[in-house]
Amino acid sequence: MYFLIDKHRYIQGEDVFGFIKNDACFRCFLITGKKNVHIELRFLVLDLNIKTMDEVAEKKTGNPLF
Repeated sequence: MYFLIDKHRYIQGEDVFGFIKNDACFRCFLITGKKNVHIELRFLVLDLNIKTMDEVAEKKTGNPLF
C-alpha cells in the first residue's frame, strides 16, 4: 500500500510492520494494560529507529554505528 506524500515521493508502510514482525520477532504484546502496551511499543519503535540510524550512518561513512 502506498501513500502519496507529494508529486514524486511515496511511502510504503509495510516495511515498518515487516521489520517489527520478522526482524524483531514480535508477534503479540507480552503485557496487558494500555500504559504497558504503549511502553512496549515505544521499545519496538526505539529499536527500529536505532536500526535506521545505523543503516544511514553506514551509507554515509562506510562504518556502522554498532
